[in-house]
Amino acid sequence: LWQTNSVDDGLAMDSFPQITITRDAEISLTEQLLRGLRSAITAGHMRPGEPVPATRAFAEALGVSRSVVVGAYEQLVGEAFLESRQGSGTRVSATLPSWAVDASVPAGLAVRERDQVSAPSARLIDLTAGRPFAPLEAPRAWVRALSRAARVPWSSDSVDPLGDPRLRDAFAVHARVSRGLDCTAEDVVVTSGTSEALLLVGLALREARGGAAPRVAVEDPGYPEGAAALRRAGAELFPLAVGVDGTSVHDLAELHRRVRLDAVMLTPSHQYPLGGRIPADERLALIDWAHQHDVTIIEDDYDSEFRHAGAALPAMASLDPHGNTVYIATLNKVLSPSLRCGMIGLPGASGPLREALVGTRDIAGASVSAHTQIALADFLSNGDFKRTVARNKREYRHRRDLVLRVLGEGGIPVAGAEGGLHVVVPLPLFVDAGRLVNELAAEGVRLENLGGFSSDARGVNGLIIGYGAETVPRLTAGLERVRAACAAVLDLGSRSS
Repeated sequence: LWQTNSVDDGLAMDSFPQITITRDAEISLTEQLLRGLRSAITAGHMRPGEPVPATRAFAEALGVSRSVVVGAYEQLVGEAFLESRQGSGTRVSATLPSWAVDASVPAGLAVRERDQVSAPSARLIDLTAGRPFAPLEAPRAWVRALSRAARVPWSSDSVDPLGDPRLRDAFAVHARVSRGLDCTAEDVVVTSGTSEALLLVGLALREARGGAAPRVAVEDPGYPEGAAALRRAGAELFPLAVGVDGTSVHDLAELHRRVRLDAVMLTPSHQYPLGGRIPADERLALIDWAHQHDVTIIEDDYDSEFRHAGAALPAMASLDPHGNTVYIATLNKVLSPSLRCGMIGLPGASGPLREALVGTRDIAGASVSAHTQIALADFLSNGDFKRTVARNKREYRHRRDLVLRVLGEGGIPVAGAEGGLHVVVPLPLFVDAGRLVNELAAEGVRLENLGGFSSDARGVNGLIIGYGAETVPRLTAGLERVRAACAAVLDLGSRSS
């Protein structure tokens, strides 16, 4: 397909392997190119350290748009098949990871051939939820932002407990533009992430109630770490049933009649873990009901950036004219959990809960270093964050489509795929999901039992599959093992019934 010795074109290969691109295939042009390049690398036709063709020239040779080649290269960089370094262009990774050689899934092989490789790799394929994709190298824009921040002189003063004013302003702008919140820097408190934010909210609720334990409704099934943070802060928790569209004002009112609630924690844009979202009219009804009954809404907006199907709904806090919603967001899912940074959008213009939140943060002190906050303010403000999110969104959409395709080939049902980094495989009650999870672990795949996210697992049965963190070849291998295991138990159950 490609033969050149032109270094000026970024090509140092004497020959380039045959790659067939057809517009009649069931998979996209980018996916066809991905499979061909992966196969070429794993087969040794493209060797470690060799440069790949320049995107524009390669696109012309293939007869596709440049975005097809750029998308394939970005994916392969993320999978560690390629490496991109400033000044030296994009090359085949000098040291290919072991899974690219011996852990089962050269993506160009046919599904039938891949299925024959069943032995799990030494390291478990981790398909647990909540783990985002982390490239082998941090984005160059982030490295530049850190470098600039490192040159800021050290100070004899501590960081403002509420956060660096520049980062608070950058967070406020982001919340206004992307989530519709009417807020300024004065309405923002910087945190190390969702768990710390919920600890602060729980402590502030207790203070606002004169030291009495706040009664908080939490979604069931729901986010266990969030519930644990509220409990650690002294809150008394009450399970609130959720369905495919999240909770409803009817269910919340029923719970409130039994227990006088002080607050309710919701994940309205992407319910964790079921994956649904509360419709716009139900959000408005919940906001009005909460205002009438003096119940604070705690909105956990943990991954709203990643919407794969349908338009994103505005945050509940942006719809609340009463200022009764505490808004929580994090960058730990958008960028990396190792970053440890997020925000609280304070409720209302004044009031005891807002004052208690500010006072609690002031006593606890800052939890994110000054130079990290300065770098993040730069990163958020100059467009680099927006570009990184767009690139990650393409990555996750590709992975989500892979999940739907691989599981769909086995007729395995999938729910909650409209956004985020995980899906749910609902299972009939005759299937023992816990046992299935253990069997898959023995096959080299780690995932989670949906029942473990509920206080009452009766009627809640299924698997949660995270697709954010693993490389695409390992993800594919894991999904195929999940597909085979689910198909086996569903077939067995259908025969016995």
